[in-house]
Amino acid sequence: MTEKEQVVEKQDPAVEITAEQPGAELSEMDTKSELERTRRALAKANQEAAERRVKLAEYEAAEQKRREAEMTELEKARSAAEKAEAERQAALQQASAMVLRSTIVAQAAALGFADPEDAYKMLDTSDLSVEDGETQGVEDALKSLAENKPYLLRVEKKTPPQLHPANPGGGNANTESDNERRRRLGLA
Repeated sequence: MTEKEQVVEKQDPAVEITAEQPGAELSEMDTKSELERTRRALAKANQEAAERRVKLAEYEAAEQKRREAEMTELEKARSAAEKAEAERQAALQQASAMVLRSTIVAQAAALGFADPEDAYKMLDTSDLSVEDGETQGVEDALKSLAENKPYLLRVEKKTPPQLHPANPGGGNANTESDNERRRRLGLA
């Protein structure tokens, strides 16, 4: 037997597997102890990772404070102005999206779409724009959508004619009063 074959792997003090026993299997007790050891190691690693994430967040916050302390008043003002401009752009973009959506829904309802929200969801808004609060291309896009997908349009339901109880056939109803009918029949 060579030195390599005599090497003993120690995974747990209670469990030894030698290279001499290639088909050796762990007993149920050995497997359970190995599983428990692995679980403990995993829990410890997770705890260490969580502690390191907390430390990293603290270091990043301290670094941000240090950078801000090093900035001059002009740099601070520039930074605040850039942040305000980014927020303004985001607000304008959100407002434009809301104007576009409400315009599409309103015009879809006016054009007879059964569910204007479906028209909005199915409409390709990449070609549409909002300039100075006015939308461009919405009506043409909705008309094109209506032509390509007519099932989105409202179907007019035909209501049956209103029948008068005295004229169940629905023909030209005679609307003469009781007195007129008596005269016509010679009873009055």
